[in-house]
Amino acid sequence: MNLKSVAQVSLLAVAGAALTGGAYWALLSVPESNVLALALSALLVVLIVLLAGYALSVALGVAAGSSLGRALGEGVRGVMGFLVGGVAFVALWYLTTTIDSQWTQHAGEIDALFLRYAGTARTAWLHASVAWLLWLIRWGLGAALIAGATTTQVTRGSIGRGLRLGLSLAPLGATLVALLSAYGLWALVYWRPKGLPADSAEVAFVSAKLAALLLANAVIAACVCHVFARSANARAR
Repeated sequence: MNLKSVAQVSLLAVAGAALTGGAYWALLSVPESNVLALALSALLVVLIVLLAGYALSVALGVAAGSSLGRALGEGVRGVMGFLVGGVAFVALWYLTTTIDSQWTQHAGEIDALFLRYAGTARTAWLHASVAWLLWLIRWGLGAALIAGATTTQVTRGSIGRGLRLGLSLAPLGATLVALLSAYGLWALVYWRPKGLPADSAEVAFVSAKLAALLLANAVIAACVCHVFARSANARAR
């Protein structure tokens, strides 16, 4: 991993986010008032998934050492891994949502058990910890499985090996750190200086702030792509 490669992958991440975001904006703009509009919405959903998978594949290809031209040509191969990882992500989403629902339904009983056997009613930390754990499993592990399956498809490995890659220490750890970093940066979206006037200065500040946050998240994503690519190359040797 070097500065040039990180910069290339970061720009690819920005381009991929722009294309996928544009397709998503088009989806939001479709009035689902008739069968034709519903069909168009369905096609846009498919397009969003394919664009996201292709963009991730190209970024991982460059991170793995391929030239940009080669990565653009071979990026289609990684889409299958992205889709399989997406299925695993949906399964994790269903599992964690079910657990969260059950935990919420029985929260009172859990509080009563703590009060009886531990002599305390202070269980807010426990509920918060469970919520954070489920969130990290859903998004962190889910994203790692998607990235792992996509990576091994790009590097001509098997999808099964890619799913195992997503569970390995370095890639999963990098994904979790990146996820928490992005979450922290997201808190800055609503920040503005108290003395900033509500005129063109505010528009300029908000535009610059959002551009900086987008670039920061793109660099974080690029670093994670390099971790996955390096781990996949190491396992292939």
